[in-house]
Amino acid sequence: MHEAADQKRVRKRAEPDARAEQPGGEEDGDADGDVRFAERERGLAGDPLVQHVPGREPEPRLEQGDDARGEEKEPGEEPGKARWQVALDPRGRTHAPTVPCASGPDKLLFSMEAISDSFRWAGVELRHLVALRTVADEGSLAGAARRLGYSQPAVSQQLATLERLVGARLVERRPGAREVALTPAGRRVLLHGEAMLARAQAADAELRGLERGTVGTLRLGTIPSVGARVVPLVLSRFALAWPDVAIELVEASDDLRLLAQVEAAELDFAFASSPVDGSTLQSLLLLEDPYVLFVAADSPLAGSKRKVGLSRLAKLPLIVCDQSLAPEALLRSHGIDAQIRYRVDDNATLAGLVAAGLGAGLVPRLAIDGGRPDLVELELAVELPPRRIALIWHRDREQSEASRELVEIAAAVCAGL
Repeated sequence: MHEAADQKRVRKRAEPDARAEQPGGEEDGDADGDVRFAERERGLAGDPLVQHVPGREPEPRLEQGDDARGEEKEPGEEPGKARWQVALDPRGRTHAPTVPCASGPDKLLFSMEAISDSFRWAGVELRHLVALRTVADEGSLAGAARRLGYSQPAVSQQLATLERLVGARLVERRPGAREVALTPAGRRVLLHGEAMLARAQAADAELRGLERGTVGTLRLGTIPSVGARVVPLVLSRFALAWPDVAIELVEASDDLRLLAQVEAAELDFAFASSPVDGSTLQSLLLLEDPYVLFVAADSPLAGSKRKVGLSRLAKLPLIVCDQSLAPEALLRSHGIDAQIRYRVDDNATLAGLVAAGLGAGLVPRLAIDGGRPDLVELELAVELPPRRIALIWHRDREQSEASRELVEIAAAVCAGL
């Protein structure tokens, strides 16, 4: 009898399910419309996505298949233990689990068509969003095609597919003009699409790090003034706590460039000015860096005991940081035009120009070493809004223990300045 039962079971598995061949039946035989969790568990793309822990009972495998009565029981399963069957009816409505099966694997049966009816974005792919973003950046289909390496009809097809999936017109195509513009719906889709692409890039960076074995490396970006005064203290303390974790340091004079690298998962952290725009970024305010006025040690103003007021400040030839418009904004708010002689990116160049008597430096305090003998710091009669320095990281990236301690060390260092 056991052999007869085994042969019956083998024949049953070899025979196709007759219900899959009946059009209009409750269970659709379309392989594209069913989600097979057993296949995902086996890992179609390489390594398995789910690993069973030895000594623990395996999780129930959810797959579409034969009647539960002809299947073998899972290891450790109690005889007659009820299993639940979950399905969608042809109109896409979810049935509560009402029919317990005596044994055998669960069935989770639903179609992508039913999902798409209630969630139109289910079919949207990252390449559709990349095409939309590139068209928005380039302002034309031809420019987007050149940048992506596609033909122009291929880009148009990507946009048309995206418009059909989301149910809205996204791009305004003007007759006779090469330029295109996003519609209000297009701008809204791009806003959410940017966050989706950033999160995908973050996930890709983490997986690539696992593949390369570089999970013991943190990439830190910084602006020059913080790099000279804060970063050395942070790195020395971090090296004592985590000697096996390397830090790759990237310096840039432009905060926006660093923020873009964090969003693209090219950097793990960045010291930059706050506040920070973007839903994908998270920040911790570390310090407020006040603006100060420096002059050469032999300047007539160097020995003055009086604070420098706005009227005097308006007459001085100023040397300022190229990435900051705070000095001009302050003076302009009082009806005064600043006399900007030089704008420089490098703090050492700025200090050298001031020391040579070529102008007064109006900069954040961290930008210049106040201990230099050839420079004198003067007190301002009016307080400028300080520069706010924060540590920035990607909101959706998983933080390791070393990453969390780097944040704590940076906060402790800046609190002591």
